[in-house]
Amino acid sequence: MVRYIIKRFLISILTVWVVITATFFLMNLMPGKPYTGEKAIPKAIQENLNAKYGLDQPLITRYFIYLKNVSRGDLGMSMTYKNREVSEIIRDNFPVSADLGIRSLIFGVIAGLFLGVISALKHNRGWDSFSMLVAIIGVSLPSFIIGTMLQFGLGLKFSAFIKDLFNTDFQLFPIALWESPWHKILPSFALGLASLALVARLMRTSMLDVLNQDYIRTAKSKGLSYRTVVMRHTIRNAILPVVTILGPLSAAVLTGTFVVENIFAIPGLGKHFVQSVGMYDYTMIMGLTLFYASFLIAVNFLVDILYGIIDPRIRLAKGKI
Repeated sequence: MVRYIIKRFLISILTVWVVITATFFLMNLMPGKPYTGEKAIPKAIQENLNAKYGLDQPLITRYFIYLKNVSRGDLGMSMTYKNREVSEIIRDNFPVSADLGIRSLIFGVIAGLFLGVISALKHNRGWDSFSMLVAIIGVSLPSFIIGTMLQFGLGLKFSAFIKDLFNTDFQLFPIALWESPWHKILPSFALGLASLALVARLMRTSMLDVLNQDYIRTAKSKGLSYRTVVMRHTIRNAILPVVTILGPLSAAVLTGTFVVENIFAIPGLGKHFVQSVGMYDYTMIMGLTLFYASFLIAVNFLVDILYGIIDPRIRLAKGKI
């Protein structure tokens, strides 16, 4: 297991380097340059700005300088936000994006596990049909459509109904910003529904497979209670496939925050990323890409270790690598 952890760690470091290299060269070779937006900038000012950000140096020289700076934790100065470091912007805004992502992931995983278990235990009944209907909706509709529907249906129409019914100015489901717990309900649900659908379908399939295994029939024949068979033997083994997708699921949720943040006007990193793309802010784009890639690689690394801890068979097999 130790050898496997070391191997995975080295692969993670290599992956981060590939991300840095690919992002750097793609950004510097793509059409368009900073400061060439709608406003015309005099050539002298462009030359001064290029010198300030090192854009007047050869590409390969800038690459090695960037590698050196990144190794020290320096992601550079933003070209859009004056006198602000990329790391400072990440530090100030990532907690909001992380809050949204964690809430959505927790909601999606817990609700998905519940629906998947109930759907398998009530196979071919009403609960099964309802769970799969929710899963189909979550898979079929993208988060921006779900978010817009929630804003209109719950944020505007339902909240207006509650206001008229109780004669109050309190808005049950605010449609924008990120201030109170009430503001966090709709965006968390919009982003988490896709995770819910994926987890519910996977858990249902895994549960149905485990319920037909010989060791489940053996447990029942020993006289174990239905609750014990389900909780100790069925769910514990059926949940393993769900653990394996937590890494990719975290990646999907965190990258999905960009869209949801813009729909609900949430002051997270999504706003800065979208603006930096439109303004050709090289340092911001590369910094955010590297940050998210490193974060998601670390999550996948931890999920691999967690999977080995949960399933002894995997732990023993990986210990031989």
